[in-house]
Amino acid sequence: MNVPLCLWLASRHRARLGVMFHEVAYPMSRDQPMRHNVLGVVTRAMAAILARSARRIVVTTSAWEPMLRSISRTRQPIQCIPTFSNIPVVEDEAGVNAIRRRVAIDGGKIAGHFGAHGSVYANGATTLLAAGLEQDPDLAVLLIGKGGTEFRAGMIDRHPSFANRLHATGALAPVDVSRSIAACDLMIEYYRTASLPVGPVVWPRWNMGVLS
Repeated sequence: MNVPLCLWLASRHRARLGVMFHEVAYPMSRDQPMRHNVLGVVTRAMAAILARSARRIVVTTSAWEPMLRSISRTRQPIQCIPTFSNIPVVEDEAGVNAIRRRVAIDGGKIAGHFGAHGSVYANGATTLLAAGLEQDPDLAVLLIGKGGTEFRAGMIDRHPSFANRLHATGALAPVDVSRSIAACDLMIEYYRTASLPVGPVVWPRWNMGVLS
């Protein structure tokens, strides 16, 4: 947190300040420690200070715009410039459908999880994915990329009933990563700093060469 920096930048509003928000503010919840909610209050105040002073506001996903407008009351246009991906978009409907037939449960939805299969995120990601699988019996999960096979094995040790709905690709070439992402109905990523009990970031279906 750096409130003084935000105030200093706000004092220079005549310099035509432009701000890009990659993440607007720390999440807040009754279920998390008080210090985390304090962090949420302060980061919202910082975002409000900057948004009110900026001549140009950019966000990396349109999902941030409602929060940013709510906390800042800015009337400035908010432009969305998604973060570009280094995974190519592969137009292969047949290949995508083949993955869906192999993974989906009777035509149900597929939730994908790409990367971050290491031990640092294992417990949180397991909790997140297990919650989704428990709530929706027609949901299948596709673990995409290196480390997913080992992650799957560890998760099945803890939740053996999910074995037929939890799939892993292992390491893939970029074009196959693209097909796998395209086969998913949504992508979920776990962040240790997100709200409890679980903290997903959900990306729209793979398209236009960006993750947003």
